[in-house]
Amino acid sequence: KALKEFDFVHVGSTGCAVYITQEGNKQVVYCSNVGDTRCTFFSKKTIERLSYDHRADDPKEKQRIINNGGIVMNKRVMGQLMLSRAFGDFELKSFGVKCEPYITRKEISNQDKDQFLVIASDGIWDVISEGDVQDYINFELSSPNEAKNVSYVLCEKLIQVALSRGAWDNLSVFVVKLN
Repeated sequence: KALKEFDFVHVGSTGCAVYITQEGNKQVVYCSNVGDTRCTFFSKKTIERLSYDHRADDPKEKQRIINNGGIVMNKRVMGQLMLSRAFGDFELKSFGVKCEPYITRKEISNQDKDQFLVIASDGIWDVISEGDVQDYINFELSSPNEAKNVSYVLCEKLIQVALSRGAWDNLSVFVVKLN
């Protein structure tokens, strides 16, 4: 609202919030996202996306935009915005761009060790697959240096790999070890 008051109608952002809590004897992760900032759960053998990429070329999101009087040209709302949900971007709100989040709940098994959440901007995910991230996690876990901070090492690795693969968008990443 403050951006709109200052006439920043062409400014927008995505976001992802994660809340980790204990419910009885279960550890639970709640994830909420708007746009294409992504959160994925990883274990040694599991990859589970907890967020949803809200892009204009997604069939459900595209139909919602059309139902609100908008059009999707070149995979963009009104030919401008690749996202179908975002904070801000006020000039496109009347065409269906909204900031209603996608929300998930995941119970985490306390029996499995080495579980991670990777929360990253599209600049990371556009050039690195979730399978690649799982490979990097498993490699770091098999490395003999027990004293290292795996989360920090993985953040650095993902940024460097994204840059080496020609990433041009913003690069933000958090790696959270769950147990």
